[in-house]
Order: sequence, then C-alpha cells, then structure tokens
Amino acid sequence: MAPATATAPMKAEEFFDWANRSESFDVLQELDEGEVCEIASPGEAHALVCWFVAQLLSAYLRIRGSGRLLTNDGGQLLARRPDTVRGPDIALYLSDLTLEEAVPGHSTRRADLIVEIGSPSERDSRLIRRIDQYLKNGIAQVWVVDPEDRAVTVYRTGAFPELLELGSTLDARDLLPEFQCPVEDFFVMPKLQKSFRESGASMSTATAIAPMTAEEFFDWANRPERGRTLYELDAGTIVAMPSPGELHGTICGIIAFLLNLNVRERKAGQVIANDAGLVVQREPDTVRGPDVQLFLQKWKKSTLNLGHVTRTPDLIVEVLTPSDAIGKTRKRVEQYLALGVPLVWVVDPDDSAVYQYLPGKPRTRFDANDELTGSGVLPDFHCKVADLFRMPGDDDTESFHNP
Repeated sequence: MAPATATAPMKAEEFFDWANRSESFDVLQELDEGEVCEIASPGEAHALVCWFVAQLLSAYLRIRGSGRLLTNDGGQLLARRPDTVRGPDIALYLSDLTLEEAVPGHSTRRADLIVEIGSPSERDSRLIRRIDQYLKNGIAQVWVVDPEDRAVTVYRTGAFPELLELGSTLDARDLLPEFQCPVEDFFVMPKLQKSFRESGASMSTATAIAPMTAEEFFDWANRPERGRTLYELDAGTIVAMPSPGELHGTICGIIAFLLNLNVRERKAGQVIANDAGLVVQREPDTVRGPDVQLFLQKWKKSTLNLGHVTRTPDLIVEVLTPSDAIGKTRKRVEQYLALGVPLVWVVDPDDSAVYQYLPGKPRTRFDANDELTGSGVLPDFHCKVADLFRMPGDDDTESFHNP
C-alpha cells in the first residue's frame, strides 16, 4: 500500500521513489494533493493518437529549431504542500534542455503546452480537475484531443474553451509562433499530415514527409469517419471546404438542368455536378471539386470512373459563395485553363452576373439581360443569364428556355 496517510500526505520525491519500485511497475499512478491515485492503462486508439500528435509537434519544433517534448506520461510536478504530480500524455516546452540538464525525477519545469488524449475510462470530473490544475500552475494552453469525436478542445487561462471539429483549424499562434494546423492532422498518420514539412516551407501550409497523391486523397476523403465534410487537394495538401448553402445549391441545380437539356438534345455529352473531384494537376497533385462540369464527348455509364475525374471538361462552372475570396477563385480558374478547359463560367448570385473565361482572352462579364452562349464551345447553347437565377413558376415565360 502507498505510504500516504490522512495526516502525512506523500511528497513528490517520496512518490517518485515509491512509484518506481518493481512492485509498482504494472500500474500507472499520479499524486493528487498528496494522495496516490491509480490511472487506467490507455488503449490502442489513445496510444495511436498520442503518437500522431507527438509527431506533429516534433516536426513543428524541428522546424522552429528549439524546444522539446516530453511524452510517455512523464511526471510533472504541479503543486507543493500538498504535492501534486500529473503524467500528461504530452508536455511541450519552448525552451531547450540538454540531456545533461534533465533530472532523473519528476520535471519541475513549467511546460508551455499540455496535451491530453481522451479515453473511455476518463471521467469528465477527473479531466476537468486535471485541466484546472494545469492552468492554475501557469501552463498557457491545454489541448484535449478526443479520438472518438475527432475533435480538439483548447483551454486557455481566463478564456472559454474552444471546441474545434473536423474541417476546423487550430490556430495556436498566440503561444506557438506560426502554428496553424487542421484538426484532421491530429487523427492521421504522419505521412498524411499536411502541416510542418521540414523543408523551409511555410509552417502553416507545408506537407509532412510527402505531398498526398490524388489516389491517396480519394481513399482518405472517402473513409466513413470523414462524415459530410468537403475536402480538396491543393498541391498535395488537404484543404477543408465550407459547406455551401441553399442558394448556392439551387443555382447549381438550375445550371446543371439547363446544360443537361442541351446534352440530351444533342444525344451526346455528360454533365457532372455535386462537387465531383477533378484532377487538375500532377506532381504535386491538385484535386478540385467544380460545381458543374460538362463534357461534349459521348460516354457510356459502364466507362465512368469510380474515383476522381481525370478527363478534361469542355466547360466548368463555379458558383460563388459568400466565403469565396477573389484570389482563391482566380487561382481555380487559372488551374482549369492550364488544364486545357476551353470555357469557364464563374456565376455571381449577388450581382446576377456571369464572368466568362476563355484561354488567352480577357474576362467577359454577362449581366442578367445578356444572352449566354457556348462561345463556340457548346453547340447550339444559349439562354439569358437571368435564367440561371430564376425558379420554376416565376413570371418570366423564358425560364429554362434552351432552344
């Protein structure tokens, strides 16, 4: 039995000696205000996510050129009289420490960041108590990583907890310079993490070890745990995309309908919607999800690819959303034209306008009353721009007109 009693709380030094006796090796223990408490042994998922996060932070520190990590539940002395020793899953220090300076006992240096990986055996009250102790000890941030919900909660002194789910980015630049990391990286193998490649590239946008290929990205994005989050691949880097709203989806449906009328009248061609992935670049690979793609060539259903589209569309349509930045949209258009797409339409619902892009020619704007044609690319296609924004049953009799 541990020698702690009600009248004589165990000290940190006594706890270290007691916990490292051979008869105590099979059980993990911590010291909570002088009382020894047993800690449940973590499972495989806990250990794996702990390794993912440790690799992520190690890559960041190597690029930074300073700092250190302590893992494997290394004891942290948090309080004296009565003494408290915790064994966090990961402790990060921004300062350097040589092996000669490291002490054989519990660490008495204050960590800058503590990471705890949630486990099924961890009671909420016990976890909250640990977090409070970390913050009261002056630790700047505590991250609680939840493998089951694929989420990270960030705790800061004097601030409300910040819950970050898949598709979000953990921005810790208030503590770790240049640290911005997608939540997805906490739950994938290091080779699939997109943050902190050791190549001098930007810390917030680089890829770990090797850029992801389009084929790897397709397999990754279609795993059940990805849920309904939309992703694209930008030069080997995974990018979470915002979910479009009702207006955006309605206009995409109208455009796909109008183009399908043209395709069916010609009895040749194919219209693809629903953000189907299109490989627009190789080495490094880039996969975009255009709102609508049109192909003039006749294809049979049996020849369609189960993976991303690797053929070059004859028309790509992008419908702007409130979250679309001008620079991001321009980059997408340039990639489409570089792929060899002969016609690109960017549809602006706010202005009821369409911007047309042709290779080697200046951009052309078409307003609501202008007629939109295939510009020599789409045979016999023409409609008013206003038709792209008009619902069935509206007063104008030219709705969905496509002779």
